[in-house]
Amino acid sequence: MNDTTRQRILPASLIFAATLAMACGDASGPDPDEVEADGAREGQDVDPEPGDEPGDEPGAEPGAEPGAEPGDEPGEEPDPTVVDPPTCGGDEGCVDVFPNVIMDTTVGGTRDWGTYGCAPETNEGGPERAYRVVLPSAGFLAARLRGQADGVDIDVHVLSARDADACLDRGHLAAGAYLGAGEYWVVADTWVDGEGVEYAGAFELELELTRPEDLEAHGMGVEVAFDALTAFSTAWSRGETKRLEYTISDFSMHSSLKRQWVVDLATGELLYTLHVGHGENSIVGDDLGVSSVFSNVPQSHQSSLGLMRAAESYTGDYGYSMRLDGLEPGFNDNVRARDIVVHPWDGNRPDVIADLGWVAPSWGCATLEPTVSAEVIDMIRDGSLMFFWYPDETWRRGSTFL
Repeated sequence: MNDTTRQRILPASLIFAATLAMACGDASGPDPDEVEADGAREGQDVDPEPGDEPGDEPGAEPGAEPGAEPGDEPGEEPDPTVVDPPTCGGDEGCVDVFPNVIMDTTVGGTRDWGTYGCAPETNEGGPERAYRVVLPSAGFLAARLRGQADGVDIDVHVLSARDADACLDRGHLAAGAYLGAGEYWVVADTWVDGEGVEYAGAFELELELTRPEDLEAHGMGVEVAFDALTAFSTAWSRGETKRLEYTISDFSMHSSLKRQWVVDLATGELLYTLHVGHGENSIVGDDLGVSSVFSNVPQSHQSSLGLMRAAESYTGDYGYSMRLDGLEPGFNDNVRARDIVVHPWDGNRPDVIADLGWVAPSWGCATLEPTVSAEVIDMIRDGSLMFFWYPDETWRRGSTFL
């Protein structure tokens, strides 16, 4: 459904749209000659009805899964089929508590491995530190290096066994994989250049295990959390990102609610909880806070679903903004051509939301509150993943990341 077949006509007495001159598709950006595919202006035909009550948030409230441990009741016999989760058993150099930060140095470390199966051409012949990591349950294990001084160059590796050929993933600063419960190894190893110089030194190693229930604890629904972690794990395994900051949006929630989360999968920290706008033609019905239809079609003024990658920042008609690259053919791979971006928007201001009962709709852009948009963009730009969810079965069945 495009702009020529559907126009939203609202009472002329509501003048708020005049103060929100454009709601997406910047007419200016890195290229001064660039013209937005979805139109140069928006918001002028969006006059929200005051007094409309926000709709109830669909979906079940997140919560902990109950379950009694064997022996909780007096006289109850332990179930012999219940297997306790694996633990380190007090072994030094072993990690079974998450999140965890290890401060160490490769200076004086062992020299057991010089290359790894997942990067056989990279010389890791300097000293290393190896840590046995025991996962009590399945989840995405993230390992990130920080705190390296100039002249120190250490890489991180995730192994399924204490064997360099059992390398599952590695990276200059971060590595990770979705793993089942059990024992694994994480190795911080010193890179050696072509002249034989070893770049050993001090580092911080952040380790975190993220499960769907950990995302639920931030306020996401069960299905959102499961799909978000599945999509991220698949994308990571394909090399779509090496960033562990992850932005998740739930378009099934009313826009008056904070339905966007930015999480750090290396620490488990919730970095931001935000309001986010949706496209005006994603709305069916009278409540402008409810979105239910989505597309990848130019000039549709609809939001797109699925996994996207945050791209470069720029300054456009809305100020400091950020491009997006869609990763799902047929669902969001037109977002760059459509000028679907992340930008500040007065319609996301708390006072405006309180007055209207919703975020003023955009032309498909993921809009942010102006007071925090710049710091959020700086946090996620240049490679982190963004996931836009709705219980749309066509997308869920067709997504290559779910």
